[in-house]
Order: sequence, then structure tokens, then C-alpha cells
Amino acid sequence: MRRHILHMSVVLILNALLGIPLSALADADMWTEKAGMPTARHWLSTSVVNGRIYAIGGSVPMGGDDVPLPTVEEYDPKRDIWTEKADMLTARKAHSTSAVNGKIYVFGGFDSTGGIVSAVDAYDPATDRWTRMANMLIPKADVSTCAVSGMIYAIGGRSSGNWFHSTVEEYDPVTGKWRKRADMPTARGGLSTSVVNGKIYAIDGWDAGFAWLSEVVEYDPGTDIWRIRSNMPVVRGTPSSSVVDERIYVVSDAAVEEYDPATDRWKRKADMLTPRFWSSTSAVAGRIYAIGGQIDGMPLSIVEEYDTGFAIEPEGKLAALWGEIRAER
Repeated sequence: MRRHILHMSVVLILNALLGIPLSALADADMWTEKAGMPTARHWLSTSVVNGRIYAIGGSVPMGGDDVPLPTVEEYDPKRDIWTEKADMLTARKAHSTSAVNGKIYVFGGFDSTGGIVSAVDAYDPATDRWTRMANMLIPKADVSTCAVSGMIYAIGGRSSGNWFHSTVEEYDPVTGKWRKRADMPTARGGLSTSVVNGKIYAIDGWDAGFAWLSEVVEYDPGTDIWRIRSNMPVVRGTPSSSVVDERIYVVSDAAVEEYDPATDRWKRKADMLTPRFWSSTSAVAGRIYAIGGQIDGMPLSIVEEYDTGFAIEPEGKLAALWGEIRAER
């Protein structure tokens, strides 16, 4: 009880000093439509550098085919403005991106011939330039990547002949070297991965029979060990996930579900305004942005912002107090 009173006092202090309404300190759990992406597309990937989101690649229907794009567009959430940036070296769809040390690395995907891309490309937002890096050990599409302690982990995916992988490969952006790690328990592609407290959570995806899975597994890069966690409450497809305040928000179709690794529990959140498949999400300053996707095969430019209720980030001495409040959530 004393601890609860202390934290309520901190909330009141933040309210008085920062002018933050008390209602803003609770879960907002709502979506708002923002400025649309200039190029409508799905099967894209997004990453964040310095508070800006980079929407990279993707595809559009053209001439009866689903054509990959080299397109890169930058979104500034503070100003709600999009800016065109330099194209990728190779047009891709069903690829994955991760950011390390201010650069974005692009892995896998299908190219304009329908082949699977083995090359890794690095993008530097500061110079708006692309650089070709070392190839993946196994070229894969529908792979998912995430970064832990400066290393990038390429997990799952499918290769030529729709061969699905449980493979995990660790990439060092500094040396350009790859090394194989322990396989994931279940081979799958089209999954989503997120990182909380240095551990990777592999969520959803489809198996070799193209059936969607609800399985969630946790990987510890330090011990190279996987363990099974609680399944998603409902089997869903085309997932994208983002982390805010040590919770993972999984977006699929219109549904949004929050996973708390600390308690291994799931919670249903507010649906998106526009249902869509094969969109990409990224988190900036406590808000999640769902970008692009498709409905009935038609690519979307729609961008929606989700307020998790953790969108306030005080600086200086008050940051520690705000951190205590969030730790009690």
C-alpha cells in the first residue's frame, strides 16, 4: 500500500510540473490515422533511426504479378511528414530490416525475377546512401530479423522450392561475418520477432503446409537456448510486432494483442481502424505506427498511430520517477 501511495504521489508531481493530464498516464489504447505513405505497398519492412521510420521495399500488383519495389520513404512522426529517399540497390518484397548503430540492414526477400535475394544491403540515413554487404549464409524470403547487443539475428524464412527453415543466423555488422546458432523449435516463415530485455520472441508465422501458427518461442542469444512460451490466444496471419515498455504488440489483420514476457500473458487491445494484411509496424516514443499493407490484393498507403499509454518520456531527474511508475504497470 505504501508503495502504491508513493507512485500515485509521483504521478501527481509529474502532473503538476509537466502539465501532463492524469488521463494521459493511463492506457490510451486507441488508433489515429496519420499522413499516408507516398507509395502504397505491402510486404514492406520498416525500421527506426533517430526517431524517424524508414519504409523500405515492398510490392504492388502490376500486369497480373506482384512486383517488388526498391522504394525507400522516411516518415517523421513529430511532423507527420513523409520524404522520399534513395532507392535500395535491389528491389525486394518479403524481406526484413533491422537497425544497428544508426544504419539499417536489409535481408532476404524476393527480387523482380522471383528469385530469393542473398545480398545484404546497408542504408545510412545520415548520407542517404546504400552499401552492399556480405551475403546471407542461406538466402531466404519471409525471414524475420532483430538486433541484440549490436548483432542481428536472421530467424526462420523459406528458400527456393518453399523449403521452410528453423535456422538462426547471427550477423555482425562490424565484421560482416555470419555464424550459425541453435535452430528454432519449429520451422516457419512469415513470422515476426521482437526483443525484450535481450531476449528474442518469435511469434506466429506459417509452417511448411502454409498453415498459420499461434506458437511463441523465446531465444536467449547469451545461452543459445530456445524455450516455449504461451501461444497467441487466436491463430492469426501476416503478423508484425513492436515493443513499447517491455511489452510486445502484435498486429495482424485488424487485431492487436499485447504480450508481456514477464508474466507470459496476452491481452487483447483496440483494433486498428483499417484491417490490412502484410503491413509493417515500428515504435517511436511510445507510439506504434502501422504502415501500408493490403486489402483484397490492393496495396495501401494508410498509416495509423497507436497510443499505448506510454507515449510520455520526461527527461532529466523526472525520467527516473516516470520509470518507476512504468515498472509497476
